Amino acid sequence: MTGKILLDSGPSARGLHRIEAWLRCKLFFALRYLVLTEGADAEALVRGSLVHVGCAHRTARRRAIQRGEDPNVYYQPDEAIALVAPKFGSTGLRLADKCLQLVQGYIARYDQDRYEILQVEEQVEMTLGGQHYFTQRYDWTGRDPAGKVWIFDIKTCAAVSKALSFAYSLSGQFLIAQAYGQAKYGRDFGGVRLDFVQHTPPHKLERNNPMPAPFGVSRIVDTICRAEEEIARYEAEGVEPLKYPGSFNEHACFTRYGTCPYFTLCQFGIDRAFKISS
Repeated sequence: MTGKILLDSGPSARGLHRIEAWLRCKLFFALRYLVLTEGADAEALVRGSLVHVGCAHRTARRRAIQRGEDPNVYYQPDEAIALVAPKFGSTGLRLADKCLQLVQGYIARYDQDRYEILQVEEQVEMTLGGQHYFTQRYDWTGRDPAGKVWIFDIKTCAAVSKALSFAYSLSGQFLIAQAYGQAKYGRDFGGVRLDFVQHTPPHKLERNNPMPAPFGVSRIVDTICRAEEEIARYEAEGVEPLKYPGSFNEHACFTRYGTCPYFTLCQFGIDRAFKISS
């Protein structure tokens, strides 16, 4: 069959990544979005992308079956991964088979879930504060047998732990997802669920909910709006990207994923940094 659908499981058009970058470090934001617009294909990001692609196509096929539609309008998970992996160069090709194994494990664990699948990798659009266009792409949403609607997010990780669920509890990604879900579904909204996929042996799978954070949910929209206003002000003032202030602290410059990709640049400046790395 030709003309199959290849789902987009990448970032949404104007999502939280920009805001997270701004809140983390204004110089990081400037380098990522205004100067060095090609993001680094870090292994963790590539792995997560390929697992998302595979899971998305299986979930979309399940939804089609639930609705009495032809599931073959979507690629099989292995086909989708094979199509997307080359976009990430040698890293994607090297990780493709391993990611397919993780997807197959996810399918074996959750394929019999009794959720009515509502959305799969669909971009949702919002207007925050009456003027700020904002988008998110949820991995999938589903209604459980009790009628509650849940937003699901798949996370690959080196080790599943309770600390991970705790760490994500104040993630803006999930705070705004909860705010959106409450506004859209009202009392029928169940919340956000995290599907952790451990990529190291024994490839553990675990489904958890973030810890309750009602204050964070109540503040996230205003936080996004204020960040957008600050970004617009810097642009209006014509501040040169390399003169955006840096955070310059170990929490922003080094994360659980490793050193910030612009660490050397912030040490020596852009000209010397490129000489050192070349």
